[in-house]
Amino acid sequence: MKIAILTIQHKELYFLPLWYKYYKDVGDLYVINHNCEPILQDVNNIEEKTELFFNHEWLCETVKKHHRRLLKDYDFVIYAEPDEIIIPVHTDLKTYVEGLKKGIYRMQGYEVEPERDQKPIEWDKPILKQRKYWVFKRQFCKPNIASEPVNWVWGFHSSRDQQTELHDVYLAHLHRIDYDVSWKKTKYQSTLPKPVRDVQGRYGYHNYIPNEEDFKKFFYNDNIKVSEIPDWIKEKF
Repeated sequence: MKIAILTIQHKELYFLPLWYKYYKDVGDLYVINHNCEPILQDVNNIEEKTELFFNHEWLCETVKKHHRRLLKDYDFVIYAEPDEIIIPVHTDLKTYVEGLKKGIYRMQGYEVEPERDQKPIEWDKPILKQRKYWVFKRQFCKPNIASEPVNWVWGFHSSRDQQTELHDVYLAHLHRIDYDVSWKKTKYQSTLPKPVRDVQGRYGYHNYIPNEEDFKKFFYNDNIKVSEIPDWIKEKF
């Protein structure tokens, strides 16, 4: 079975190397470099340029275009953003996908939750062992493993297709795993030109919050019910 893993990135200096390390043994890697130079060399790099940075419509259509193209040559194409790690319960991801029938599959989505007193991530060490909690979030139960074209809606959180929900595969979302890295990235992205429609609608606003006080309110959520990340998950990444 031929498997490809697709992502899109803009200067993801921290998460993209982690993405590469995790997925490199799963299949062939394709990275869409949006308005930036490639970070990784041992992958299939794709260049895409736009005048505006965070254009949700362009982002979704661009990923769908390359996803459809890859499906001409691959049995399954996995779409995973640089801060998303897909972890099956009983085996490795490559073996798991090789056992799937044709279709579109969504998984159980969990976001790693920060603590106010947590230490910065040591990026050269196992990541999830450095964090204690995560929380189930329906928006991260994404339909991202597919053997056919996916009609994603903006944000890739859902699609208009018939799909199967997998209960033994987890998607770990790492966006808020390190305060300093996340704030630096968000502050930088707040300076980039964006579509007026996206800004007025506050689409993806957490990706370009311009001031740190508002960012802290987004980053820390003291009222959410968390659970401990299982040890077996920590062992896989």
